[in-house]
Amino acid sequence: MKIGNYILLISLTFLFFSNPIFAEDRVEQALQKIKNLPDSQLAYALLDSAHAVKFIDFALSIQFAEKSLVYSKRSKDYADEANAYNVIGICHHLQGKYQIAFNYYTKALDLFTKHNFTRGQGSSLINLGVLYTDQEDYKTSIKYYLKAKKCAEIGKDSVNISTIYNNIAINYQKLNLPDTAIYYYTKSLEIREKLKRNELIAVTISNIATLYSDNKEYEKALAYHLISLKYDSLTTDKRNLVLTLNNISSTYASLKSYDKALEMSLDALKVAQELKYTQMYPDVYYNLFHIYFYRNDYKNAFDYAREYISIKDSLSTVESKEIIMEMQAKYDSELKEGEILTLNSKNELQQHKITQQRNFTYFLIVLAFLMLLIIFIAVRASKQKTKANQLISNQNAELTNQKKEIQEKSNVIELKSNQLQTALVEIKDSINYAKKIQEAILPKSINLAEFNERISILYLPKDVVSGDFYWFEKVGNKIILAVADCTGHGVPGAFMSMIGVNNLNQIIVENKITSPDKILKKLNIAIKKVLKQEDEGSESKDGMDIAISCFDLDKKTISYAGAFRPLLYIRNNELHELKGSRQPIGGSAPIDFDYELHQFKYLKDDVYYLFSDGFPDQFGGTKSKKFMTKQLKDTFMEIHQHSPAIQKELLTNELTNWRGDNEQIDDVLVMCVKI
Repeated sequence: MKIGNYILLISLTFLFFSNPIFAEDRVEQALQKIKNLPDSQLAYALLDSAHAVKFIDFALSIQFAEKSLVYSKRSKDYADEANAYNVIGICHHLQGKYQIAFNYYTKALDLFTKHNFTRGQGSSLINLGVLYTDQEDYKTSIKYYLKAKKCAEIGKDSVNISTIYNNIAINYQKLNLPDTAIYYYTKSLEIREKLKRNELIAVTISNIATLYSDNKEYEKALAYHLISLKYDSLTTDKRNLVLTLNNISSTYASLKSYDKALEMSLDALKVAQELKYTQMYPDVYYNLFHIYFYRNDYKNAFDYAREYISIKDSLSTVESKEIIMEMQAKYDSELKEGEILTLNSKNELQQHKITQQRNFTYFLIVLAFLMLLIIFIAVRASKQKTKANQLISNQNAELTNQKKEIQEKSNVIELKSNQLQTALVEIKDSINYAKKIQEAILPKSINLAEFNERISILYLPKDVVSGDFYWFEKVGNKIILAVADCTGHGVPGAFMSMIGVNNLNQIIVENKITSPDKILKKLNIAIKKVLKQEDEGSESKDGMDIAISCFDLDKKTISYAGAFRPLLYIRNNELHELKGSRQPIGGSAPIDFDYELHQFKYLKDDVYYLFSDGFPDQFGGTKSKKFMTKQLKDTFMEIHQHSPAIQKELLTNELTNWRGDNEQIDDVLVMCVKI
């Protein structure tokens, strides 16, 4: 008997015992039929049956998977054992038991990893990605998807890679990063178009349409939904066609084109009924209810609301009852409008007459009371006015003197205020002029135009001017890059940054010194001399922390030296750190100090980071703590596969989200270089 027949036998057995209470009995009876098979075939047959019913009967699927575990462990079939863990995890996941699902997914992942089953690792990582998405932990979900992508790339599984890109895009969409989401949707779409998988192309295009709809860009959303409709019509499985038609209807409704919305919804209902695709009935009915409601066709709206609730048993909540009550009220009001006009006119007239007489009596009583009240108030007010006039007369002389004194003081205050305002304007003008000077001395992108796609700089001064500065220059076939953090920020820090930039220009551009350790030594000497820190009795402690790297394009090497600032680089998905010397530039550093030099070959796809301490020192998060260098390293690991320009955008969003309502405490500077 072939293995397919064994699977069929188990499936038939469970169909004969369809009551979930007898799940254990069904499995045992199925096993009696095939008990003479080898353990490995039993494990496989049971696992296949678990897969077959996992979306229909959770309890039965778990029973099959647990029995499969017994035989797969006995036959040491590690792949089937891990797959059984995955099936059990999926069943718990679909029931919302996330912690139990996580435990089974990680068991499967550990087993696949231990025995080097790359495809299985990928499926477990995707399951974990979906699990974290369902728990709205989108960043963790993305981490798992990126790991799954590596497994899919090893197996050259293009379909899975496109699915992973699609799911990553969904997470970025949830994080309100639409540009990054579009980037990943596009990558998914490119693969699916090469594979000519119309059903997958339609899904991705539909997701892009949903993104634009979420951003209220309904015209764009409609355009993409219509493209998706074209691809859906080319597939043999027409179920997605129902979803797309319903989405187009919703988009037309958002654009207030209710006639077209109604046409599309009715088409969706027709296709769903032809396919007997009952799962889509509630969505289509709900859409039709809203469309008829906004067209003021309350009878049809009421009918579809009732259809929606009757087919969706779970909607026996207050919300669904309110829909019925609201529609019933509107419909009934139209039907009963004529009945109201048939009331007995004589009774109505008599009642109206009695009411008028009673109201007139009440009016006379109230009027008399008001007249007495007005007379009382007038007499009392006259007495109070006489008394008040005497008091006012006595106070007028005193107020006149006080007014004169207040006016004199007011004139003095106004004069001081004008002087302060003038001084403040002059200070602001001076700071803005200092900003223009600082911007003028910082390097321009045109200096490295040929490298712009490989370098990005996130530069966020705390104040108008900054104590952090960056510097780069091409000398021959060498690229020298620097990131510096001067003592202080604002105007004092800006002065130090100008001194630093000026001296780097002299040392590197004019004197042609390109070795980072020698540059730092010369810069240290220059700063200490400019600030007269070697003079007897000098109290100047100002200086800077700095990291300098030099890329030799001929030798394909990178040289680095730092003063309290590190160089981070990621190679082959591993992060490495080179720490700078533990002496600053200027300040307490000895004038003859030799800074340590690091030199090595750079490789394609290396990513290098130079940064000041502003980002890791920023307070934020739920507990208002520092971001810290470790978390910044983790962030670099998450984003390093992107282009420098996208990394800059992601870092900006990360800092903004982390900071929240907290004040920026320092200048922020991060330079990214991708080989």
